[in-house]
Amino acid sequence: MSRLRVLVVTFGDADTGSTHFRVGQYRPELEAAGLELTFVSKHDLPGLGGQALRGYDLLLNQKSLLPTGLARRLRRSVGRVLFDFDDAIYTRPGRDFSPLTRFRVRRRLAFWLRHADRVIAANSVLADYARRYCEPLLLPMALDLDEWHPADRTSQAPRSSGGIAIGWAGAPVNLRYLQAVEPALARLMRERDDVTLRILSGERPRLSIPFTHVPFERAAVPGFVRDLDIGLLPLEDDPFSRGKSPIKAIQYIASGVPVVADIHGATRDILEPGHAVAVHDGQWEAALRELIEQPERRAAMGGRARVFAERHFDRAKVAPRLLAAITGDEAKP
Repeated sequence: MSRLRVLVVTFGDADTGSTHFRVGQYRPELEAAGLELTFVSKHDLPGLGGQALRGYDLLLNQKSLLPTGLARRLRRSVGRVLFDFDDAIYTRPGRDFSPLTRFRVRRRLAFWLRHADRVIAANSVLADYARRYCEPLLLPMALDLDEWHPADRTSQAPRSSGGIAIGWAGAPVNLRYLQAVEPALARLMRERDDVTLRILSGERPRLSIPFTHVPFERAAVPGFVRDLDIGLLPLEDDPFSRGKSPIKAIQYIASGVPVVADIHGATRDILEPGHAVAVHDGQWEAALRELIEQPERRAAMGGRARVFAERHFDRAKVAPRLLAAITGDEAKP
């Protein structure tokens, strides 16, 4: 059987979190099915000539908004084109783009939503946006649930011998969300000397409260998360955050860790009352205290969280759906 050559256009590099979780982690399954994947950053695309592009059977664009001329050249050069997005790339965190930039960004996005053979959206908010132009496939973020699993616990005691561990794991660019809830964490930790804060990130956060920082290493993240008693997910309520599918939330629930979160937009696809406590009106301290004081409830929520992850965010279930979308075999039994 001839192999299908797939050019994957990446927003960053092949190891960027978004590309890894949307495409890279499925590489073994895709290659076993006869696909040959080549990853190229959007910044390197202009250097590829038309002859090189015509050597590919499929193009998978992972949320890269390219100049319209280049986008049209790609569309003409490759037979089947897919566009995948997992963020609200039509806007940005905090203040929206200027009117001119907003027009250019949304025009570029509209091109892919109109002209791709298949559009794949990571959550319901992004799928609703895409429906202005096409009928997208909703394909959620997912994890390898053999790698991401709960700790082996035989009691309701805190997972850490140092007390009740609350924690956060994420990219440096998202540390501002954590910094926004620092005052509430400070008040809580002054009151409760059995609560410790742990943070895993590629950059040491600038916080004035006591915390343990674990430098980012991909292999260290599953163990870090499963050792938490409560996972933190602070978010802003803006259009960009509403379109996020926080992989952090899925990591928490796959590890059987109950979550305290700002639940807006697509985060509702992941976090439900059975395994997460929603923060209302910024009352982080009260929401955390609610779980800290109820160990039995934490344990029950952790169990429900894992079941929910197995039902909705298992890589083994998502992989064949991604393969079918790429090859165009979705209609086949």
